[in-house]
Amino acid sequence: SGYLGSHLRRKFVASKIPYISVSRRKIEGESPSLSFDFPALQRFVQSHPAPHGFVVFNLVGSGREHLSRPLIETNFELAKQIISFSKSIGAKKIIHVGGFGIPYGSLLSSETYYFSKGAAIDALVSSGLSAVILNPSYIIGKGDDFGRAIRNAIAKGRFVVTSLELIYMQPIFVDDFIDV
Repeated sequence: SGYLGSHLRRKFVASKIPYISVSRRKIEGESPSLSFDFPALQRFVQSHPAPHGFVVFNLVGSGREHLSRPLIETNFELAKQIISFSKSIGAKKIIHVGGFGIPYGSLLSSETYYFSKGAAIDALVSSGLSAVILNPSYIIGKGDDFGRAIRNAIAKGRFVVTSLELIYMQPIFVDDFIDV
């Protein structure tokens, strides 16, 4: 139900592609019966025959840490639940959004964001599921956090991206990303 999820769901609605969404809120034009929280989705799948050819999109993640939800929980623990769920329904494929320059395996980073995203990718790679891992640097478009940060920085006359590691930026427009 975040930035990428809402854009993807709008694309599905406009293209009349059937889907089931795990999200906190509905979008315009979405059928009321197709949006679930994660426990409700698990109950739904257990009470219905396993769907065939199901593709799971894992768009869960955050770049901001909160005391109530550390990045390792948001980016890694939830990814493990989604991987487990995907295996349990025999998903055809899982499409996972990582991030540009995210290391995994023996290259895990000491920076929390990179570590949590890299650990999620490592779990997916070692899961044996058929997967596509998309690693954009920044996804921009109306309402994105990065664009807001750039506008605020420009207004202050200085733009800095804080990171313990060298990062490269090659923004992609959200609609182009969703089309991919």
